[in-house]
Amino acid sequence: VPGQSLKMKIFLDRQNTIDVQGKVMWNRIVQDGRYVGVMFDRASLDAHEMILNYAFELNPDDVKKHWFSGWNNSSAPA
Repeated sequence: VPGQSLKMKIFLDRQNTIDVQGKVMWNRIVQDGRYVGVMFDRASLDAHEMILNYAFELNPDDVKKHWFSGWNNSSAPA
């Protein structure tokens, strides 16, 4: 529900986790479940960097595609 506060543990892999707090900004019910947009509160810059690094290492093309979603191809970085 938008506006709901959350405490989350993000499992980056079997050994690395990050505890964060956030707030639900939007949600969407889809055929295979529910998508939720979360704004993190008071997460350290190190936590942000670690999350992005793990995501980028797993699948750099998907990260670029989702990060730059809505940009036309001429302005998205290669």
